[in-house]
Amino acid sequence: GTTPEVHDVALLAANLFTGGQETTVRLLSFALRMLGERPDVQARLREDRTLIPNFIDEMLRFESPLRAQFRMAKVTTEVAGVRIPAGSTMMLLPGAANRDPRLFERPDEFDIERENARYHVAFGHGIHHCAGAHLARAEGRITINQLLDETGLKPTWSPESFKDLDADLRQSMERVRRSPFLVDTTQVRAFVFDVHTGELREVL
Repeated sequence: GTTPEVHDVALLAANLFTGGQETTVRLLSFALRMLGERPDVQARLREDRTLIPNFIDEMLRFESPLRAQFRMAKVTTEVAGVRIPAGSTMMLLPGAANRDPRLFERPDEFDIERENARYHVAFGHGIHHCAGAHLARAEGRITINQLLDETGLKPTWSPESFKDLDADLRQSMERVRRSPFLVDTTQVRAFVFDVHTGELREVL
Protein backbone atom coordinates (compact mmCIF):
# COMPACT_ATOMS: atom_id res chain seq x y z
CA GLY A 1 0.00 0.00 0.00
CA THR A 2 0.86 3.67 0.00
CA THR A 3 0.80 6.36 2.64
CA PRO A 4 -2.08 8.77 1.97
CA GLU A 5 -1.58 12.50 1.84
CA VAL A 6 -2.16 14.39 5.09
CA HIS A 7 -4.90 16.41 3.41
CA ASP A 8 -6.79 13.24 2.45
CA VAL A 9 -6.47 11.81 5.95
CA ALA A 10 -7.74 15.06 7.47
CA LEU A 11 -10.79 15.04 5.16
CA LEU A 12 -11.59 11.44 6.07
CA ALA A 13 -11.17 12.14 9.81
CA ALA A 14 -13.41 15.21 9.59
CA ASN A 15 -16.07 13.20 7.77
CA LEU A 16 -15.99 10.42 10.37
CA PHE A 17 -16.14 12.91 13.24
CA THR A 18 -19.07 14.80 11.74
CA GLY A 19 -20.93 11.61 10.94
CA GLY A 20 -20.56 10.27 14.46
CA GLN A 21 -21.70 13.55 15.99
CA GLU A 22 -24.59 14.66 13.81
CA THR A 23 -26.29 11.40 12.83
CA THR A 24 -26.10 9.74 16.24
CA VAL A 25 -27.53 12.84 17.89
CA ARG A 26 -30.43 12.74 15.44
CA LEU A 27 -31.01 9.03 16.07
CA LEU A 28 -31.13 9.54 19.83
CA SER A 29 -33.35 12.62 19.48
CA PHE A 30 -35.85 10.73 17.34
CA ALA A 31 -35.76 7.78 19.76
CA LEU A 32 -36.41 9.95 22.82
CA ARG A 33 -39.26 11.70 21.05
CA MET A 34 -40.81 8.34 20.15
CA LEU A 35 -40.58 7.14 23.76
CA GLY A 36 -42.14 10.38 24.99
CA GLU A 37 -45.00 10.42 22.50
CA ARG A 38 -45.70 6.69 22.54
CA PRO A 39 -46.02 5.44 26.14
CA ASP A 40 -47.14 2.07 24.75
CA VAL A 41 -43.78 1.65 22.99
CA GLN A 42 -41.95 2.77 26.12
CA ALA A 43 -43.90 0.30 28.26
CA ARG A 44 -43.12 -2.51 25.81
CA LEU A 45 -39.40 -1.78 26.03
CA ARG A 46 -39.55 -1.69 29.82
CA GLU A 47 -41.22 -5.09 29.80
CA ASP A 48 -38.75 -6.62 27.35
CA ARG A 49 -35.33 -5.02 26.98
CA THR A 50 -34.38 -7.53 24.26
CA LEU A 51 -36.54 -5.45 21.90
CA ILE A 52 -34.20 -2.45 22.18
CA PRO A 53 -31.91 -3.45 19.26
CA ASN A 54 -34.91 -3.84 16.95
CA PHE A 55 -36.36 -0.60 18.32
CA ILE A 56 -33.15 1.17 17.26
CA ASP A 57 -33.30 -0.26 13.73
CA GLU A 58 -37.01 0.50 13.36
CA MET A 59 -36.25 4.02 14.54
CA LEU A 60 -33.55 4.32 11.88
CA ARG A 61 -36.02 3.10 9.28
CA PHE A 62 -38.92 5.25 10.45
CA GLU A 63 -36.93 8.48 10.94
CA SER A 64 -33.74 8.26 8.93
CA PRO A 65 -31.03 10.55 10.42
CA LEU A 66 -29.99 11.49 6.88
CA ARG A 67 -32.88 12.53 4.66
CA ALA A 68 -30.74 13.10 1.57
CA GLN A 69 -27.28 12.21 0.30
CA PHE A 70 -25.45 13.11 -2.88
CA ARG A 71 -23.31 10.95 -5.19
CA MET A 72 -21.49 11.69 -8.44
CA ALA A 73 -21.68 9.22 -11.33
CA LYS A 74 -18.10 8.40 -12.35
CA VAL A 75 -19.22 6.69 -15.54
CA THR A 76 -22.32 6.84 -17.72
CA THR A 77 -24.87 4.37 -16.43
CA GLU A 78 -28.58 3.68 -16.24
CA VAL A 79 -30.83 3.60 -13.17
CA ALA A 80 -34.42 2.35 -13.45
CA GLY A 81 -34.40 3.02 -17.18
CA VAL A 82 -33.02 6.55 -16.84
CA ARG A 83 -29.67 7.35 -18.47
CA ILE A 84 -27.21 8.98 -16.07
CA PRO A 85 -24.31 10.71 -17.87
CA ALA A 86 -20.87 10.59 -16.29
CA GLY A 87 -20.30 13.55 -13.97
CA SER A 88 -23.97 13.83 -13.03
CA THR A 89 -24.86 14.55 -9.40
CA MET A 90 -27.44 12.19 -7.95
CA MET A 91 -29.56 12.95 -4.90
CA LEU A 92 -30.42 9.85 -2.88
CA LEU A 93 -33.33 9.82 -0.42
CA PRO A 94 -32.75 7.04 2.14
CA GLY A 95 -35.67 8.28 4.23
CA ALA A 96 -38.03 7.65 1.30
CA ALA A 97 -36.44 4.28 0.51
CA ASN A 98 -36.95 3.24 4.13
CA ARG A 99 -40.71 3.64 3.66
CA ASP A 100 -40.93 1.71 0.41
CA PRO A 101 -44.19 -0.30 0.62
CA ARG A 102 -42.68 -2.93 -1.68
CA LEU A 103 -40.30 -3.90 1.12
CA PHE A 104 -41.95 -2.73 4.33
CA GLU A 105 -45.52 -3.61 5.20
CA ARG A 106 -47.42 -0.60 6.58
CA PRO A 107 -44.31 1.58 6.05
CA ASP A 108 -45.78 4.67 7.75
CA GLU A 109 -46.41 2.81 11.01
CA PHE A 110 -43.80 2.39 13.72
CA ASP A 111 -43.61 -1.32 14.59
CA ILE A 112 -41.22 -2.18 17.40
CA GLU A 113 -41.38 -5.85 16.41
CA ARG A 114 -41.00 -5.40 12.64
CA GLU A 115 -39.16 -8.49 11.43
CA ASN A 116 -37.26 -6.80 8.59
CA ALA A 117 -36.54 -3.47 10.30
CA ARG A 118 -32.81 -4.03 9.79
CA TYR A 119 -33.28 -3.92 6.00
CA HIS A 120 -33.27 -0.10 6.09
CA VAL A 121 -30.64 1.93 4.24
CA ALA A 122 -30.18 4.62 6.89
CA PHE A 123 -26.51 3.58 7.04
CA GLY A 124 -26.13 3.51 3.27
CA HIS A 125 -25.37 0.39 1.24
CA GLY A 126 -22.47 -1.44 -0.37
CA ILE A 127 -19.16 0.39 -0.49
CA HIS A 128 -20.89 3.47 0.94
CA HIS A 129 -22.17 1.64 4.05
CA CYS A 130 -21.45 3.69 7.18
CA ALA A 131 -18.21 2.64 8.86
CA GLY A 132 -19.68 3.61 12.25
CA ALA A 133 -22.95 1.67 11.94
CA HIS A 134 -22.07 -0.79 14.70
CA LEU A 135 -20.97 2.02 16.99
CA ALA A 136 -24.18 3.99 16.36
CA ARG A 137 -26.31 0.94 17.17
CA ALA A 138 -24.32 0.31 20.35
CA GLU A 139 -24.65 3.94 21.44
CA GLY A 140 -28.37 3.82 20.85
CA ARG A 141 -28.79 0.54 22.73
CA ILE A 142 -26.74 1.71 25.73
CA THR A 143 -28.46 5.10 25.90
CA ILE A 144 -31.99 3.66 25.82
CA ASN A 145 -31.10 1.04 28.43
CA GLN A 146 -29.62 3.69 30.71
CA LEU A 147 -32.62 5.97 30.20
CA LEU A 148 -35.06 3.22 31.15
CA ASP A 149 -32.94 2.35 34.19
CA GLU A 150 -33.06 5.89 35.54
CA THR A 151 -36.61 6.90 34.68
CA GLY A 152 -40.14 5.63 35.06
CA LEU A 153 -43.41 5.94 33.17
CA LYS A 154 -44.87 8.04 35.98
CA PRO A 155 -43.30 11.38 37.03
CA THR A 156 -41.22 11.15 40.19
CA TRP A 157 -41.75 14.78 41.20
CA SER A 158 -44.63 16.19 43.18
CA PRO A 159 -46.03 19.73 43.51
CA GLU A 160 -44.43 19.93 46.96
CA SER A 161 -40.99 19.62 45.37
CA PHE A 162 -41.47 23.11 43.90
CA LYS A 163 -42.52 24.85 47.13
CA ASP A 164 -39.11 26.49 47.65
CA LEU A 165 -38.66 27.51 44.02
CA ASP A 166 -39.62 31.16 44.59
CA ALA A 167 -37.09 31.53 47.40
CA ASP A 168 -34.37 29.81 45.35
CA LEU A 169 -34.95 32.16 42.43
CA ARG A 170 -34.77 35.21 44.66
CA GLN A 171 -31.53 34.01 46.23
CA SER A 172 -30.05 33.38 42.79
CA MET A 173 -30.98 36.88 41.65
CA GLU A 174 -29.44 38.37 44.78
CA ARG A 175 -26.18 36.58 44.00
CA VAL A 176 -26.28 38.05 40.49
CA ARG A 177 -26.77 41.55 41.91
CA ARG A 178 -23.78 41.10 44.22
CA SER A 179 -21.55 39.67 41.51
CA PRO A 180 -18.44 41.63 40.43
CA PHE A 181 -19.76 41.70 36.85
CA LEU A 182 -21.91 44.46 35.44
CA VAL A 183 -25.41 43.02 35.07
CA ASP A 184 -28.51 45.04 34.33
CA THR A 185 -30.90 43.09 36.57
CA THR A 186 -33.79 45.33 35.54
CA GLN A 187 -33.80 43.41 32.27
CA VAL A 188 -33.94 40.00 33.97
CA ARG A 189 -37.33 38.39 34.48
CA ALA A 190 -38.13 35.06 36.10
CA PHE A 191 -41.28 32.99 35.94
CA VAL A 192 -42.56 29.93 37.75
CA PHE A 193 -45.15 27.45 36.55
CA ASP A 194 -47.77 26.80 39.24
CA VAL A 195 -48.60 23.08 39.04
CA HIS A 196 -51.73 23.64 41.13
CA THR A 197 -53.38 26.26 38.92
CA GLY A 198 -51.60 25.61 35.64
CA GLU A 199 -50.62 29.28 35.44
CA LEU A 200 -47.28 30.84 34.57
CA ARG A 201 -46.58 33.72 36.94
CA GLU A 202 -43.76 36.22 37.21
CA VAL A 203 -41.82 36.08 40.48
CA LEU A 204 -39.09 38.64 39.82
